[in-house]
Amino acid sequence: ILVPRVEWQKELEPFRAINLINKPAYRDSYHVSVSPDSKSNLTIKSWTAKREAPVRALRIYYLISTNRIKRIEAELVERNPLFSSSRELQLEFSNLVEPWLLDTYQVSISQEFIWDGPDNFKLKASVSDK
Repeated sequence: ILVPRVEWQKELEPFRAINLINKPAYRDSYHVSVSPDSKSNLTIKSWTAKREAPVRALRIYYLISTNRIKRIEAELVERNPLFSSSRELQLEFSNLVEPWLLDTYQVSISQEFIWDGPDNFKLKASVSDK
C-alpha cells in the first residue's frame, strides 16, 4: 500500500518505548556487550536484561562507530495479572549517503489476555520518497 502522507510521530510511536532503557530505575538492569556481527561487517552493541525490565533486549548494529547506525532491534515485554504482551521492533537505515535515512521498519506484536487466546500482529514498511 502506498501512503502519500505519513504522520511520522504516530507511525514510529512504538519505538519510543525503547527509551525506557535509559530510566534511572533500570540503570543496573542490563548486561552490555560489544561484538562483531557474524553475518556482516557490522559491530553489535547489545543490552540484555539481567532482571525483569520493559526492554528485554536492545541491539544496535553499526559500521565502524556508533555514529553510523545501520539497524536497531529491540524486544519489549509487558506483563500484569490480566495481560501479557511482547513486541519486537526493528529499524533499518540506508547507508548510501549521509545523513543516513530510515529505510525500513518492522513491528511484531504478540499479546494475550487471560480470557482470550494470543493475538499476533506484524507490520513491515519501506520508506520511499516517491
